[in-house]
Amino acid sequence: MDVPEKIAYTARVTSTGGRAGHAVSADGSLDVILVDPRDDSGTGTTAEELFAAAYSACFNDALSHVAHSVGLDCSGSTVTTTIRLGPHGESSAFSVLVEVAVPGQDVATTQDLADRAHQICPYSKALQGNVLVEVTAIEG
Repeated sequence: MDVPEKIAYTARVTSTGGRAGHAVSADGSLDVILVDPRDDSGTGTTAEELFAAAYSACFNDALSHVAHSVGLDCSGSTVTTTIRLGPHGESSAFSVLVEVAVPGQDVATTQDLADRAHQICPYSKALQGNVLVEVTAIEG
């Protein structure tokens, strides 16, 4: 199990009302109305969208770190994370598609960078062995 050697940052968010509720960060910078993805009424965001945004940002940071370590520039890179939710037995499960584009790099180089980023991204490491995550390079 990977655990931090020391805590460098803590995020704290409290939600009420479940999937059709409200979430607020301790510092108030995040304050969102949550909607249930199985019910298209209402406006707000889903827990899956919040997770996709966080995973995408974290993965893009890992990508930048990996690219820099091998002397490549990945400015302007995009990481699109798709969370796919569906039934699984008596409950639900999700899988993840991570699509990576790096302007100025060919798809093979981008795939190599993405695979390396997948090894060090904290979100990828947290999901490893529990959730199917597909990492794919696309034309930048």
